[in-house]
Amino acid sequence: MLDKLCLWWIFMEIISALNTTEISLEGVGNESRSLRLPEETRSVFQLGHMIRCQTQCEPLAYRRYGCFCGFKGAGQPVDAIDKCCLDHDWCYARLRCPPFMLYALRYAWICKKPGSVQCTTGNYNVSPVVNQCALRLCECDRQFAKCIGRYSCPQRKAVCWSNPLIAISNILASLGGGS
Repeated sequence: MLDKLCLWWIFMEIISALNTTEISLEGVGNESRSLRLPEETRSVFQLGHMIRCQTQCEPLAYRRYGCFCGFKGAGQPVDAIDKCCLDHDWCYARLRCPPFMLYALRYAWICKKPGSVQCTTGNYNVSPVVNQCALRLCECDRQFAKCIGRYSCPQRKAVCWSNPLIAISNILASLGGGS
């Protein structure tokens, strides 16, 4: 019973942490502005914004790219971008945060300028567990954005030939016009 109460308390702490997200955009000189993200914005959307800041690429260009850019990756990475996605998956696996936090927990970060992303310690006013998970999650996403930022924006989706199920899924999605 105590375990269930602890889990419920952590869940409620997380819910309260999901109320606000603020991204600071620092411009040239003394210029600085803040962007307040909508309530429905969660870390998966923050990752997209972070990718755009770091790479200047369309974040959806990486969706269903190769064997590991997307959910449930498997096979062998097809290229360096796909290897970045594999490393990102491993980073998430090492977080030691409850799995439901990975795509729902908000974190604080700054886009100092295009190509320069920095995680910040947000004032979440919740448990240290939530605060640490948010910071580690941000760092995984930052490292991923930095990794893919070393390469040109993908002009086409790389196909995962080492895993037939992913390859078929990627091909069907591209035929159907899905990203």
